[in-house]
Amino acid sequence: MTRLLNRRAVRVALLAALVLLGAVLRLTDINWDRYQHMHPDERFIVWVASTMRWPSGEPGADGPNAFLGELGAALDPARSPLNPLRWSPDAGENAGKVRNYAYGHFPLYLLLGVANVAAALGRGDWGLGTGEWAPIPGLQSPVPSPQSPVPVLQHLADYSHLTLVGRAISAFADLGTLLLVYAMAVRLARRMAGQGGNDRNTDGPAAYAAGLLAAAAYAVAVLPIQLSHYAAVDSLLTLCATATVALAARYAEQGDRLAWAGAGVAAGLAVGSKFSAVLLAVPLLVAALLAPSGLARPASGPWQAQLLGRSWAFVRRVLPVGLIAILTFAITNPFALLEFDLYIGQILSQNAMVSGVMDAPYTRQYIGTIPYWYFFRQLSQWGLTWPLGLVAWAGLVWAALRFGLG
Repeated sequence: MTRLLNRRAVRVALLAALVLLGAVLRLTDINWDRYQHMHPDERFIVWVASTMRWPSGEPGADGPNAFLGELGAALDPARSPLNPLRWSPDAGENAGKVRNYAYGHFPLYLLLGVANVAAALGRGDWGLGTGEWAPIPGLQSPVPSPQSPVPVLQHLADYSHLTLVGRAISAFADLGTLLLVYAMAVRLARRMAGQGGNDRNTDGPAAYAAGLLAAAAYAVAVLPIQLSHYAAVDSLLTLCATATVALAARYAEQGDRLAWAGAGVAAGLAVGSKFSAVLLAVPLLVAALLAPSGLARPASGPWQAQLLGRSWAFVRRVLPVGLIAILTFAITNPFALLEFDLYIGQILSQNAMVSGVMDAPYTRQYIGTIPYWYFFRQLSQWGLTWPLGLVAWAGLVWAALRFGLG
């Protein structure tokens, strides 16, 4: 195996095989409910998405004036049909009323963008297609009859087919996570062997074997496969969170500024997918503290001056990544800022639900469960299966012990 993994072509072929296996497991039968919208979270997300559109400008306006008019309407919370926190202006008696949308806005806009671009290509709007596309086997439209074939691309932006687009996005996002798992495992194996994360020449086969083993475990893990079949935010959130940690680790090891900027973008997208991702501030702060140059080097002068210098160096690292994350969040979740009170209200409502303050019927199943043990058992028994789960927890304990021992 060592001799085989010394060959780049073999490593690439093995990784490609794992990606292909992961893709088959994640994309097989994504229309598992046959357009019945059986998953409650994705049903609501798709329902909201189906009511959203780019606004029209003022009648008679053209050119830049028309675009500015459309942009003004798009960013007006009270009348924008792109505001997930309120019903669109053409929603009848509900027009402009508050809508209980508690999910991140980035996955919603990504879903809309991909679906509408695909539909435009299917219609040949940009001269890139004829509108005559062969039907995909197994995909039938529920209207007018389940047997009628669909030129799929033309219809991907409607309510019935948006679910399929969202599930495909989840599947491909999770394949991105699989590749990140491989890359992080290779770097970690080199680190554990006492090498720099960028050393590609020493002990390569063992590091690549670790990466392939980790990727294989993730490819067949039950929970990611299940979540890849849902048009919800989980898979996209996992990709963004994993990318944040991977890029922050690269910055902590090498001081790579491009990776640091990428970590800020990934963190902003993660928070824009689900607010609980604000906890990514912890690995970002740790990376800023551990990165080479400045903080660990002794400075001349009294200890007060040294402390002040190191503190300022720390702030200079945290400030840009924080601003990049905030800017990314603002671009992908504009109405979270334009209607900040509604957005915070939704977050507080979700917090009340998950903490048990709000008595929601669908959370009563957790009453009486043992704190922490419940999560350990669910992830180990159903999310990973016990063999892989125990290996994962043992690895976490082992890494924590190594860190504690310096």
